[in-house]
Amino acid sequence: MGITKYKAALYVKLLAQAFILNPVYPKGTNVLKEPKVLMFLPFRLLYRDWSECVGAIREDFFAEMTSMKGYRFHYLKTKRGAKTPDFLIEQEDETMVVEIGGKGKGREQFKGIKIEKKLIFSHSPEVRGNKKPLSLLGFIV
Repeated sequence: MGITKYKAALYVKLLAQAFILNPVYPKGTNVLKEPKVLMFLPFRLLYRDWSECVGAIREDFFAEMTSMKGYRFHYLKTKRGAKTPDFLIEQEDETMVVEIGGKGKGREQFKGIKIEKKLIFSHSPEVRGNKKPLSLLGFIV
């Protein structure tokens, strides 16, 4: 784009204040503090087809609902190529790891994670164990 990283950070901040972008900061050891830039609904669908961005829309929905509720959350980041859950939610005395995905999403992302509470929000109506429908997040607000 031909702009400095400082100007890009300013643009992200301004677009976040306009409720267009939703920056989520990382949590992890030895990670750069660069945000994962999500969008508020429905901006992602303005220039893309649903089939192209359904995965990102799931994360956008999660981030919007959790931030509206006032939860502190971060995206998890580790070494390049390592599978990790998507988000970490921190409440007063509780920590929860969350994975967002489609119908086939399983527990493989949780391998090696020492946090006790683990949730999978999937794009299906199935409720089984720690797997819950993503649409239920709309009711927490």
